[in-house]
Amino acid sequence: MLQCTIEGISHRGEGVARPDGVVTFIPNAIPGEKVSLDIIEKSRRFQRARLIEVLEPSPHRVEPPCPYYFACGGCSYQHITYAAELDFKRQVVSDNLKHIGGINGEVNPVKGMPSPWRYRNKVTLHLQNIRGENSLGYYHPQSHRPIAIDRCLLISPAMENVLQELRVVLKKVEALQGQVIIRQDALNNLLVLIQTRYLNRESQIQISNSISAANLLWQDEKVKLHTIKGNPWLEERIGELKYRLSPLAFFQVNRRQCQVLYDEVKTMAHLAPSMRVLDAYCGTGTISLYLAREADSVLGVEAFAPAVEDARINAGLNNINNCRFQAAPCEVLLPQLDQNFDLVVIDPPRAGCMPQVLDALIHKAPPSLIYVSCNPATLARDLKILTANGYNISSVQPIDMFPRTHHVETVVLMSRVKD
Repeated sequence: MLQCTIEGISHRGEGVARPDGVVTFIPNAIPGEKVSLDIIEKSRRFQRARLIEVLEPSPHRVEPPCPYYFACGGCSYQHITYAAELDFKRQVVSDNLKHIGGINGEVNPVKGMPSPWRYRNKVTLHLQNIRGENSLGYYHPQSHRPIAIDRCLLISPAMENVLQELRVVLKKVEALQGQVIIRQDALNNLLVLIQTRYLNRESQIQISNSISAANLLWQDEKVKLHTIKGNPWLEERIGELKYRLSPLAFFQVNRRQCQVLYDEVKTMAHLAPSMRVLDAYCGTGTISLYLAREADSVLGVEAFAPAVEDARINAGLNNINNCRFQAAPCEVLLPQLDQNFDLVVIDPPRAGCMPQVLDALIHKAPPSLIYVSCNPATLARDLKILTANGYNISSVQPIDMFPRTHHVETVVLMSRVKD
């Protein structure tokens, strides 16, 4: 057993120490604390440890309100005050920009929530049959070992109620393996999607009659969706806009912070009636439509065809006629586009932009770029390339889309250097 002082925080929300000069990651440890620990995993460059005892606690340490917290991999920061969590997330963004991107610019304070609980409008639960009984829950930290749960403080009471109903009824049906997605839209409609190889008719009826969710769907092994009851869609709202979503379409899981994010993007955009905008990785057209009424035109590009179909429907729902959407991978379509844009918004998945996308942006040289990222590491990697090829960073604004977890969203405004 070792004793050491925690020196920093990792991108996963783990404490970082250097006993005997070796970088060591310790979950649930807070910078400034003196702790005792056991090494549980070693590699050539670092090691991982288990926290045994906090010998000198941080003033930021609090008792986690969730009974599953230390056994569940869903949250990382329930043992820390929310104010400290926001400070640590800002530090993580700054550290990644500096160490990966070689960027030393100012990072604005993280925009947090008044209350960091009950914000998720979507949750994915793992469905496993363990010793002949169906079990529903999350995974233990950094593993695929299931932990059955009947409550979660990040979802609404109505979603939590459906979770409890599902746990009961799933014990009465056939053996199942897969996932269960629970979603709640802006009108408080609940949708349950069961993803499993096969679900017999008797089980469908039993589950349908046992849960309070109005919409129940099943996705089979061929990825075909079956509507058991209700509608195969939901309706979201951000500001004055409404969005119709198919069950698997991406939408920010935090509706309240989503508007904070989109308002930040709009502020950075400095829109004018003559501006032509490209929204890369546009999903269901949420950002495209949020900007469209103050621009000349918006082109949204998205690889997931059902999301593009949603985007087109959403344009019609909101009577927006200056948006068009194309279903294609950004790395394929962007290099082929022969038009110029005044502003490009890129909101890629966690893996960041593929090289072809960055090359196309550098070649087209739009005056302004706004990069929306959920991964500080890949953000820093891509910004390093863009800043080496004619762009300056004007603003870095983190937004806490995922309170109590280690994830942080970041919006970056970049301007083309004038020749």
